[in-house]
Amino acid sequence: MTDFFFFVVRLVVLVSFDLVGAAFFCLTGVLVAFGTSLMTTFALSISFSFSLSLSFSFSLSFSLSLSFSFSFSLSLSFSFSFSLSLSFS
Repeated sequence: MTDFFFFVVRLVVLVSFDLVGAAFFCLTGVLVAFGTSLMTTFALSISFSFSLSLSFSFSLSFSLSLSFSFSFSLSLSFSFSFSLSLSFS
């Protein structure tokens, strides 16, 4: 049953890519047939950001009583951005 499911998924993906390719091919053919120039602009942007912050604090005080304080902070930030732009003119 799992093999059949993966077969159907692969078939749908392949047919989808074939339909997109056929539509693009037909659009290109129609534009060229009418003497229109097809200019494709392709832009790809990948952004990656990583930040690590470490903070450490230690305090010890003596009076009639003993006081001890310890603080530790770790901050981790991760950002990823992907942008794809395709335009026809």
